Amino acid sequence: MPLPSGEEKRILPVGLDWGRWALTGRGIYFIDTRSSKPVISFFNFADRSISRIATVEKPLYWEVPAFDVSPDGHTILFLQVETETETDIMLVENFR
Repeated sequence: MPLPSGEEKRILPVGLDWGRWALTGRGIYFIDTRSSKPVISFFNFADRSISRIATVEKPLYWEVPAFDVSPDGHTILFLQVETETETDIMLVENFR
């Protein structure tokens, strides 16, 4: 929204999942999940363009949303599933 006052305006074509975007001084990095393979994209504040950074080849890990970008924009961190996993909860009685 333009400051000091103004109307709200959508700048990205998608709604962003909580924890799947990062703000930098130059723009917004985000994961676009509209297609079968999510895409990491960048919205540039200077020219208001969106560019594709990378396609996520493996499934995203949805249990804990995590996404971040280094201050220089050269490194992106996100979680993906490497293999199918199972988890168990175990009760240990009389543990000392």
